[in-house]
Amino acid sequence: MRGLVHGATARVQPPRIPTGVAALDALLGGGLARGALTEIVGRPSSGRTTTTCVLLRAVTAGGALAACVDLPDAFDPAHAAGAGVDLTHVLWVRPRTTRDALQAAEHVLEADGFGVVVVDLDDGRAARTVPASQWMRLTRAAARTRTAIVTLGRENIAGTFAMVRIELQRRAAAFERGGPCPSFTGISAAVHLRKYKLGAPTTASVAMTAAAGW
Repeated sequence: MRGLVHGATARVQPPRIPTGVAALDALLGGGLARGALTEIVGRPSSGRTTTTCVLLRAVTAGGALAACVDLPDAFDPAHAAGAGVDLTHVLWVRPRTTRDALQAAEHVLEADGFGVVVVDLDDGRAARTVPASQWMRLTRAAARTRTAIVTLGRENIAGTFAMVRIELQRRAAAFERGGPCPSFTGISAAVHLRKYKLGAPTTASVAMTAAAGW
């Protein structure tokens, strides 16, 4: 009937942060969702660093603040700056444990004023069990402040609390063979949508290519 919407299926789409990468925006339904948890998983060298820089660049380019909670101490400011990230708008937190990382993320979310909070939990060891109460506090804080929260890891750790989960798989590295030795020019990766609770996705997988400066 015209004018009526079934309550069980009605969805209000969250505002998005366009990443500026057409393939990634298509996969994410228009960009990174504010107020929701997006989980990015993949093996080392699968493109997680590149994707992180893309998200941080998208937020800081508009003058908004971003935070990187960096458990493995893998964030490279010089690399990020070369990828177009405005470091003057980035808060870099270097916790010692998974618990410290999640508590730091919660404090940052509660402070409000951030466009995205990236939480890298890949310290090279097996994913630890995180209490559901911790994820619940994080997702509630993100929803309340309309902040996009992104977790990084080798495998699923956020469980049912992730609204979106994408998996990165490295395809190939590109080299330029002119000169005495080949020089690295970029990397291509397959990006697969493994979970999407924000409506019907427009696509299930895309290819993304990044230049060496990213």
